[in-house]
Amino acid sequence: MAALWSSIFGVESRTKACLLACLRPHGHRKQKSTMLVKKLAVNRHIFPLSFSIIENRLNRNGGWGMVRYWIYLLNDDVASHYRHRAEKIVELLREHQYAKAPLKAICRKQVEFITERLSFSRLELGLKQYFAGRVGKNLERNMFVLQNDSGEALLVVQKRRLLLVADSAPLAADIGRALARISPTFLAVDADFVDYYWLSAPRQGRKFA
Repeated sequence: MAALWSSIFGVESRTKACLLACLRPHGHRKQKSTMLVKKLAVNRHIFPLSFSIIENRLNRNGGWGMVRYWIYLLNDDVASHYRHRAEKIVELLREHQYAKAPLKAICRKQVEFITERLSFSRLELGLKQYFAGRVGKNLERNMFVLQNDSGEALLVVQKRRLLLVADSAPLAADIGRALARISPTFLAVDADFVDYYWLSAPRQGRKFA
């Protein structure tokens, strides 16, 4: 599993141990229902955009260990300049996630400056082209339901980031590989804003002064 994630996402050596700990199942895992993620996707009443509530729902239905990431599309200049200093970007993203007003508004403007707006249609075309599995969508919830032999996942499209919740690491890796082919400047950050890595090397662009 470590080799799979390292080869696809280029995890830096200092974060491998944390990543493995994050992906390791906790406690006894009941047999999962392969339809559970699909049911969450189509039922507006039981799919809030919250990690904790999603996890509680999964646990009540015989849950499993999940892989959970925020994925941001950085603009070319920022991705090029901070390729080897991604911790600076993650520090800002973490601060924005947990900040209170009025600092929240300041952080939001900074995040908007370094990220690109996401296009649902572009993502749909790219996933259908590069993801080797079923690509379903729920326009009402603005998300994709992705399936292959490794399991099922939800990919929620927000204005400037994606929320990935997958029931297996190999499936999350397949999705990450597809996203990397759509754009080389996606940055994945785990749910706790601890581990982070580029989905692929960014394009060469002009350097900041």
